[in-house]
Amino acid sequence: MEEKEVVYGIFIKATPEKIWDALTQSEFTRKYFWGTNVESDWKPGSKIRFFSDDGTTFSEGEVIKAERGKILSQSEWMIGPDGKKGGESVITFEIEKHGDSSKLIVTHVHSAKDHKKAMHGWEMSMSSLKSLLETGEALQLQ
Repeated sequence: MEEKEVVYGIFIKATPEKIWDALTQSEFTRKYFWGTNVESDWKPGSKIRFFSDDGTTFSEGEVIKAERGKILSQSEWMIGPDGKKGGESVITFEIEKHGDSSKLIVTHVHSAKDHKKAMHGWEMSMSSLKSLLETGEALQLQ
């Protein structure tokens, strides 16, 4: 199957550690990532689960690389309503300090058929993450 890559970069007025926390803790992800909870110990080889407040798992994966405040790379499989796993994708978050701000670069390698949806999703969620960390309020996006 043909693969595509989304690369999305954004500057956020926050420390690399605060961005890391926002990527890895449900208290943040629920606010900017459509109510998503996340669970992992964030060690390479560990499982990651993305789930709703009612406990329904809609995505799971594995930590590939993790260095707090610097890089988080993970595999991910979407899980359909029938419980079947979709194709694997790899998502990497790179965080670089720039003065009083940080640059967050998201690279998402996925199947070509999911490209438009992936691009739109990252634009929305990372804009909402930026707003949450800079103002205390996530964007209300649909």
